[in-house]
Amino acid sequence: MKITARACAIFILTATCAFRAFADPPADDDRAVLQATLAALCAQSGPFDVLSNSAAQLPLGAGGEQQLNGEALGDMRQRNAASSHLPADLGCPAVHPADEEAIAAALRPPAASGRPGGWDGFYASFAGARGLIRLSLPGYSKAGDVAVVYMSSACRGFCGAGFYYELHRVKGAWSITRRSNAWVT
Repeated sequence: MKITARACAIFILTATCAFRAFADPPADDDRAVLQATLAALCAQSGPFDVLSNSAAQLPLGAGGEQQLNGEALGDMRQRNAASSHLPADLGCPAVHPADEEAIAAALRPPAASGRPGGWDGFYASFAGARGLIRLSLPGYSKAGDVAVVYMSSACRGFCGAGFYYELHRVKGAWSITRRSNAWVT
């Protein structure tokens, strides 16, 4: 069988484009998946949560992964292996995005100057906040219709948890179909 150069080029371009679509989803998909993940928090009234603009570090050895879409979970792990930032326009009145450096500075141990540190420093820097949330970049199935996101939340005391969210795209809209506990303090 004779394979022409044109057939080889078409195969290579098709395979490359399919791989890129899986490995590098459009920013609009990331934004839509993350906004869908934040929707329940955004519907709340009262104190707000601070959202780090840096993607969350994923937990090692946490539970809750068994029920999730394996392709999307693997892609999420790959996309979050290196430090990265979330899309800039996430948030709502109940979720205030903040620079990770400002969050880290607020949580540092107290300085000799008497500036509060730890959670006291956080609440002094983000007056009115309920706590801190971090999101991962989403991971996607090869078909692009399933996404997995990791979210952690923390506040003063023994107030922390991590969850995986599985979302499905139906008729162009993302919605949460599964929440799985990763850890709780």
